[in-house]
Amino acid sequence: VSLAAAKETAKRHGVSINDVFVTGAALAAGRYHEQLGVEPPELRMAMPISHRSGDRHESGIGGNLFSPSQSIVPTDERPPFEVLADIHRILDRTKAEPAVGAANALAGFINLLPTSMVTRTGYRFAGTIDFVTSNLRAAPMDTFIAGALMESNYPMGPLAGAAFNITTMSFRGNLNMGVVIDTAAIAEPDRLVSCLKSAYKRLVAGAVAHQLERNEQA
Repeated sequence: VSLAAAKETAKRHGVSINDVFVTGAALAAGRYHEQLGVEPPELRMAMPISHRSGDRHESGIGGNLFSPSQSIVPTDERPPFEVLADIHRILDRTKAEPAVGAANALAGFINLLPTSMVTRTGYRFAGTIDFVTSNLRAAPMDTFIAGALMESNYPMGPLAGAAFNITTMSFRGNLNMGVVIDTAAIAEPDRLVSCLKSAYKRLVAGAVAHQLERNEQA
């Protein structure tokens, strides 16, 4: 997905690029179910929330700091920008929940628990999730492998017990997305990918048309 188009869509509707990204995933999940004869009004989504700050990076600590979160997101057949507005409000509320911050305080305690106990708890947690979304930060400059320019970078996130994981990274002017699918849950993975492509095209269609118009005028 064009990063410029995603930014334009987010700006027009007063939301973030991540809101646009999550909305595309939710709309696609809804359409996939609908095409197979089921119409869920909402689904459960897990999303890691980054707490990495500039101060943390500048202090030399580095690394990533994430807290897990769960949200129930709408997947019903409505105009996409109505769903986008709802998801914007839901994610704002989720990020402000005390439980998200409390996860950091529990991290040290969890590290002391037996691995078997953490694993069982993790699977019980994952059993309540339909799909996972994640937004990763890319390097702000060109990157190379053995002197060759990296033209694209498609991140792949873990399923964590969900039906699918879609992870995005803004890279060289695009929102690149990697999708990992559990084929025991998603019987027709090609159909899901088609639904994802269609959902993002619908979301950014107006912004793409606006870009083309400006290019013609220039």
